Amino acid sequence: GISRVPPPSWLKRVCIQQLIHCLTRPSGVSALMRAICDSTPDTGADWSKLDTVARLITHVHTLNAEQYYHNICSQVSHPLVLIEEHFFKSVCSQLVDFLNLSKPSPQPNLYLTVAILCIKALHEKKPLMCMRYVLDIIMKPLLISCNIVGQRPVLYKEVELLHEKLDKLFVSSALQEKSAHSDKGGDTASQESIKEEEKQESNNVIVIVTEEELSKCIETLHRCFVAPQSEMSSLPIDLLASVAPVLFCLHQKIYPSSCYLKQPVHELLVKFLTGCKRFSVREIYSAFLFGDKVDEMLTVSDKVEFVFGPTGGVQLQICVDDGVDPLIKCEEAGDCLLELLDAGDKSGDLTYSLFVALLTVLTQSCTGSKQRTGIEPQESAGDFFNNFAEHSNKSVVAIKLLAILAENPIIQERIVKDPSHVIHFIKYMLDRDANFLMKEDDMDDTDKDLDLESLFLVLMVLSVVINDPGSTNARWEPFKELIKPLKVIRQNVTNDELKRFADKLYNTIVTHGVVRENTTQKTAQKAKDRNKESKKSKEKTDTKSAKVVETEPSEGDEEDYNCRTSPSVSEQDSFHSCIEEEGDCPSGGPVQLDFKKLSRCEQALFDACANELPVRGHALIEFGKLIKEGDKEAQRHKNHIIRVFQENIRHTDSYIYLSSIDGLAAMANIFPSTILHALLDEFNGIRSRRNGSEDEISQLKMKVGEALMRATKSLGDILPSYKTTLMNSFLSGTKDIDPFVRASSLSNVGALCQLLGFRVGNHMTEILYCVRCIVHSDPSVEVRRSAMLVLSLLLEGLGKDALKVLEGAVLEVYRTLKAVYQRERDEIVKIHVHLALEELERSTLNFLFPKLNIEKEIYVLDVPQS
Repeated sequence: GISRVPPPSWLKRVCIQQLIHCLTRPSGVSALMRAICDSTPDTGADWSKLDTVARLITHVHTLNAEQYYHNICSQVSHPLVLIEEHFFKSVCSQLVDFLNLSKPSPQPNLYLTVAILCIKALHEKKPLMCMRYVLDIIMKPLLISCNIVGQRPVLYKEVELLHEKLDKLFVSSALQEKSAHSDKGGDTASQESIKEEEKQESNNVIVIVTEEELSKCIETLHRCFVAPQSEMSSLPIDLLASVAPVLFCLHQKIYPSSCYLKQPVHELLVKFLTGCKRFSVREIYSAFLFGDKVDEMLTVSDKVEFVFGPTGGVQLQICVDDGVDPLIKCEEAGDCLLELLDAGDKSGDLTYSLFVALLTVLTQSCTGSKQRTGIEPQESAGDFFNNFAEHSNKSVVAIKLLAILAENPIIQERIVKDPSHVIHFIKYMLDRDANFLMKEDDMDDTDKDLDLESLFLVLMVLSVVINDPGSTNARWEPFKELIKPLKVIRQNVTNDELKRFADKLYNTIVTHGVVRENTTQKTAQKAKDRNKESKKSKEKTDTKSAKVVETEPSEGDEEDYNCRTSPSVSEQDSFHSCIEEEGDCPSGGPVQLDFKKLSRCEQALFDACANELPVRGHALIEFGKLIKEGDKEAQRHKNHIIRVFQENIRHTDSYIYLSSIDGLAAMANIFPSTILHALLDEFNGIRSRRNGSEDEISQLKMKVGEALMRATKSLGDILPSYKTTLMNSFLSGTKDIDPFVRASSLSNVGALCQLLGFRVGNHMTEILYCVRCIVHSDPSVEVRRSAMLVLSLLLEGLGKDALKVLEGAVLEVYRTLKAVYQRERDEIVKIHVHLALEELERSTLNFLFPKLNIEKEIYVLDVPQS
């Protein structure tokens, strides 16, 4: 073959000088890319050429490296922003636009790929310059919202910081006000109009980042880190760390809505959580939930906030209110994080990491509150109370999220497989409570109530772990260190319920699961048979007392006592935990309940544990009334109430079942996702779960559908996110064997379309097809009436846009209406058909002959330039 002769040195020097001259000229990078890559038809697949372009661009051939990188990076950052505009527009004051081409580019993916490769190569060689001239420019709309104080950092030289932006805006507004005052003149009426204009201008909000700027920033980041075309050459996700808390704050604003930025922001955060290696998951969660300061992670300033803009996007503006309560802010962040993980964490690793992180946070918070019993000399009283409030907020949010995560099947499975983290947390809490109970006499009642509440929570978590049916002898080894604190607790705690609970757990651990709940039930049954006569005499004595006294049972009769006092352990836990929060438990002796002192919520919680069905059903109805009335105590115990509803929803008695269904519907605005999934599950599977005649089951299904619609109406702006699930369930209900259920499901479809503003998307085709099939083939006249009612509602709701939305289905709809009108004998169906035909005619006339608005614009002061 032909031997390759190395080029002479003078040729290398000349080529290098020429290459530098070309790259630093306007559109030099674009010209180099076209010269190397446009020779092949499938340019994007030729990775060797793309790698050559990236190495040529990023390799410095001059001593003035900073000026060289400034010229190159300013060109590389533009194709990411202007990829959809075919590289025509120039958007910033760089030397020359990277995409200033003479004609549109036929392959925009090529420029995106090369740009990402260049950024990646620049970051590997010169990370500081890459951050300064590329990433900071791309993230500018997000960086401007952050707290960057002190001297100007090296990384943000090319970015206008928040305080600089505010100073510029205030100076500009001051100059305009001064100019307006100097130009005042004329009569009194003109001066009053000027004052009115100034007042309106002062009331306007100050926008820091517009919708367009923020949308371009998010789209650019999505292309760099997530987009499919950059999978092989995507940027390291660690580069997103500085603005990750800002993205989470933005997601917290838009996740309940249908904003078009929700999907890209969600994908960016999921990619960051799954791929970030520089920070631990606990640090990321602390920054997201509590706003903790983490090195290289910025926090959003309290002076600005994300708000929805006029065109459906999001903009950044100056805060107009006094701020949000830190506890409410943390709770909202927790709900947002749970939603993010629920939708994006398929494996469950991130969810379990959050569970472990919250256990650590709760442990550290308890440790900090225990060690800090007073104001230290070097801190002020304000700092002390701020730190105390911060610890308290973290504890409250951590407990709330742990209670929700504990119900997650993935978390329960992970805890059973590896209980080490939970055991460590439980051991710390039990040791603390054991020491607390030993010194109980020196504490006041408030501290006592708080400790009992946290102790009950810890014992419930421990019960879930050790009562797993698949436990083996090898599992019991880690639990041995819990025996000593449990023994102290069972001997010293004064609350009877906690004493019995701790005794059960202690016996289970000591006997390695041999003495469980089922064995104690058998022992209790034998004791019940032996002491039957003595119990009858005790019951006669108890009926003479003025108050309800719960006598402490013997060891053998312990389980029988629990069975008589409550139908389920969790309902009993709900009642006792709520009563303990109010401080009604005495320090010792039997538990006495004075029903005259119980509030409506406490009385309902007590009645919900009753064995008598009318009493329990009345308690469920009372819960629903309290939620609808906005009772503060019921709102405080909402987690206990929803648990009571969820347990009674499986009851065989229709009175209990329907009361639980109505109660769940009343709580839809508090737990929308949980309530909707529970009601939809009942609506879809009621025939397979419940026994009874066909008429009874049909009546129940229609009542569940009514409750589902009541819950749907209370969702408000988040209803579109559940549109598909609700529509599929109601459309499946139109295939039910009972005609009244089919008619009810069709009515629910029409009502759901009205709530959605008839913006049903692709479901429009399914609805029309379902209606056509029913009116042609259903033998029941009630179902046909409902079908034609849905069609007339759709045409009325769409109005003048009916022809645009229906498009090709208009002809089929018209033929269906004419055919039904000619052969249908039912007058009500014909009335609905007639109304639908009138709406279709009105829409057609408006489309063919639109109204001409004759108007004349009159300008008093300012004449438009055009």
